[in-house]
Amino acid sequence: MTSSLPTPSSTSTAPLYTLQSTSESGQSLFSSSSSEPIPRGTLLFPDSPLFTLPQNARSIEDVQGRVAKLGKDQQRKFFELSNCKKGEEDVGPVMGIFKTNVLPAGPEESAIFPLASRLNHSCIPNCEHVFHPSSNTIQIRTLSDIPPNTELSISYLSTRLLLPSFQRRIHLLRSFNFLCVCSACEGVPTSDFVEDLQAEEAQARESTSDKNRSEIASLKEAIDTLFPTSPALAYSQSLDLLDLCEEEGLMLEGAFARATLAMVLIMWKGEVELAEKWVESAWREFGVARGVEGEDARRWGRWVGKVGEHPRWGCLGKWEFGGAKKGDGEGEGSA
Repeated sequence: MTSSLPTPSSTSTAPLYTLQSTSESGQSLFSSSSSEPIPRGTLLFPDSPLFTLPQNARSIEDVQGRVAKLGKDQQRKFFELSNCKKGEEDVGPVMGIFKTNVLPAGPEESAIFPLASRLNHSCIPNCEHVFHPSSNTIQIRTLSDIPPNTELSISYLSTRLLLPSFQRRIHLLRSFNFLCVCSACEGVPTSDFVEDLQAEEAQARESTSDKNRSEIASLKEAIDTLFPTSPALAYSQSLDLLDLCEEEGLMLEGAFARATLAMVLIMWKGEVELAEKWVESAWREFGVARGVEGEDARRWGRWVGKVGEHPRWGCLGKWEFGGAKKGDGEGEGSA
């Protein structure tokens, strides 16, 4: 059993990213124009915040007070960031820049970052951002192999990422003043898009991606219900969930699907060898998305090769697979 997570490597000595101007969204980060793709799981950069604020202290007075305390160079970096709120009443430049660029810095704080805040949104993000309190940095990692000169993106949507495209676009339009045109939003035309789109009209416009994401949300809810009583069905639907996550390019959701498969086998004392494979698969995927030192990867790495020692091993009983679909403990996206 593998005991260490492989580190993505590149033979190129060129910078991994560049800052480029775009016509739609100002300056944004792109992969470098070298001929070599950036491997999935690569740490692009860590970024220290210009300042942080508690989630419950983000008033205009709070933000202006923190900006006023910045040094000249840090203030310059702050005011160079985009402002999607220009022209809105009662939103001055400081608050506009803050609302445009703020990112989570752990469960209780928000922060502005000089580099990470420049990352634009995609509903199929090719990067993931995770804040590490121990180093006081946000880390940006690649979720997929990224070709040269490709825009780097994260998701601004959190749990809204599984909503239908018209709902995602309404939220992004209201919050960030842009209409998402990523490949997952192709099912809703931009020319006649309006915020009061009727539900039946929106449903008629549903794309394959919308239907997949709706099914992902439904499967997650169903699996939570089935888990305590129906291991075979919970496991089978978790395999379906993983397939859909990979089809949609939602790599972090896929890591959680792998973790669910592992937990079904652990809590129902399933086949040890298959449980070991899913534990290692979950560990690897969380390591790719959030770093091997991240909380999720450390949680799963603890049980690689030791699944029978897990404190919840067999806590729900014993499940005999019989003719159930097993999967291979990998999935298409595994490293």
